Parts: sequence; structure tokens; C-alpha cells
Amino acid sequence: DLPIPGKVLDACESLDGWASGGFTLSLDSDCKEGNYSLKATGSGVVILQKVFTPFDTEVTKDNGYLAFNLYVENTEVFGSGDSQFEITSSGGPDVNEVHWSVSEMNLFNGWNKVELSLEKAGTNVDLTAINFLRFYHTGLKGSINLKIDNIRFYKK
Repeated sequence: DLPIPGKVLDACESLDGWASGGFTLSLDSDCKEGNYSLKATGSGVVILQKVFTPFDTEVTKDNGYLAFNLYVENTEVFGSGDSQFEITSSGGPDVNEVHWSVSEMNLFNGWNKVELSLEKAGTNVDLTAINFLRFYHTGLKGSINLKIDNIRFYKK
């Protein structure tokens, strides 16, 4: 796999700034770029989130994509339930955001190259000042191992 180009929001080489509700976070040498990926292990409601200094994505909603590598040990654990991968320019969840559900990602077991179009981003999301990212899923059926790596924005 060739790496997806783009402006890196987080290379996932450090745990600095990452928080999780109830999941154990660690760095894992099984990664797609650099030396590490961010690994989350647990059960219940998975929440991974990070607040950033305002970040200029250098893309627009018409030409931009959010991309990352996501490892899922077992996709069947997702089951049903609410899920969102969201970015905002409000510094927190649910305000000035654009989001995607897990079902939109067509995930399989193992490493996934996820590319999410920003075309549905509302005008309230300032793509020159993205400062919050959150991934959550309710209703997991058991425990899960997730890894995320190389979170970036690019133009297609």
C-alpha cells in the first residue's frame, strides 16, 4: 500500500493529548506510518478523543478528505449502536462538526485505509481551524482492539 498523501493532523506517535472513556490506550509498533499506532483496548462504549491547537486542513468541503488507517481486530464486535467519527472547529463534540458513522466506513478485520469525504461538512465547520477529533461507538458486543494511525487531510 502506498501511503495516502496529505497534511498530517496526528501521526499517532505519542499518547500526548489523547483521552479515552474506559479504554486502555497504548502505543503499538504494528503501524502503517512512522514507528507507532495508537491502540485502544476495552469493552463497553469506546471513546477516543483529542483536542488540538487549531489546525488548517488546507482543503475545502468540495475537494477535501479526512483519511486515516484503522485496525479493527473483529468488526462483528461493533454490532449495532451509535457510532461516529467526528471532527470539529469548536474545541469539543457536537458543535461545528462533521461526522461519519462506522457503517459508512465499510470496515473489515485488520488494517483499513479509511477515506472520508468532507462534502457533507456544514458551513459551520471551519476547516482552517479543526481542533477536536472524537471516535465513539456504543453497544459493543464484547471487548475490542482498535488501532489508529496517520490521521490526515488531503485533496482528491
